[in-house]
Amino acid sequence: MNGSLPKISLKDAITGDCLLLRSGGLVARLIEAWSYYSHAALVLRLPFRDECVYVAEATLPEVELRKAEDKVRHTRVAHLFRPAGLDASTRSCLLKQATEVVACGVRYDVKSLVANAFGHVSADARRYFCSEFVWDMWRRCGIVAEGRKAPRPGDIPKWVHGTLYAVEV
Repeated sequence: MNGSLPKISLKDAITGDCLLLRSGGLVARLIEAWSYYSHAALVLRLPFRDECVYVAEATLPEVELRKAEDKVRHTRVAHLFRPAGLDASTRSCLLKQATEVVACGVRYDVKSLVANAFGHVSADARRYFCSEFVWDMWRRCGIVAEGRKAPRPGDIPKWVHGTLYAVEV
């Protein structure tokens, strides 16, 4: 899949992009059995730290903010998905929504992650697994419509109009 994708530097990622990863751990390999990617994270560019690229991601124990480069460095495959419609207003909404979730310490949703292996589950804003978090942030800011089940990481580029890139670090 990497060979046919346009390339993008991680430094060119913008708030609202989705980092899609394949990593090497046991849990990741199990997730990849039903979804091409094992993890999804929402890219954030903080206005006071614009030179850094961060991701907000649902991991154990809660939604956290991390440097995107650290995530990419420890994976086998890193792709970036840019949904259509990421204008300045939408990016501002995403930054606000995601940082509020991080600040509130929203917990990881292990139960829904396991249930998602057997069929898509309803999105639940009280707890999140990785792609559910990205999906809900996009829903809150008008990128995706209400009413869809929470996607697996591999569903994101299938369900949303946008562009998929291979990440160059």
